[in-house]
Amino acid sequence: MKFKKILSASALSFTLITGLVSSVFAAEAIAYGGNTSDTVWSFSLNGVGGNQYTSERTKTNNTAAYVKLTSLKSGKGINAWIPGRLGSSKSTITSVGTSRLLSNSYSAGSKIKLAVEGYDWTATSASGVWSPNNTGGYQ
Repeated sequence: MKFKKILSASALSFTLITGLVSSVFAAEAIAYGGNTSDTVWSFSLNGVGGNQYTSERTKTNNTAAYVKLTSLKSGKGINAWIPGRLGSSKSTITSVGTSRLLSNSYSAGSKIKLAVEGYDWTATSASGVWSPNNTGGYQ
């Protein structure tokens, strides 16, 4: 009888701990998962305030957007940002391979796009990838 009580208590403890650990991992996946795949962009930008915009993508969480410069054929670099009332400030990227997280106040479910312009108002030919969310959880 005593053995049955110990076994039942152990099984209950194991079940509670397993459930708690599962809940923590599930919360982690919800917080940082989502629409994080890279979408390619490529623009030829004139040097006098010529912005280009990607197509919209849906945010699935409240993390910052992500942008990476993968090619710079001409120009000094790019300024990138999430445009709009709740968008981000411009972030400058001047080296190929560099990425930035673009903080913004858009909530999950919002549709956002990436804006790109030539850095220092120079004509620029550049390409890269972006995502409306990131896997690091940065806001």
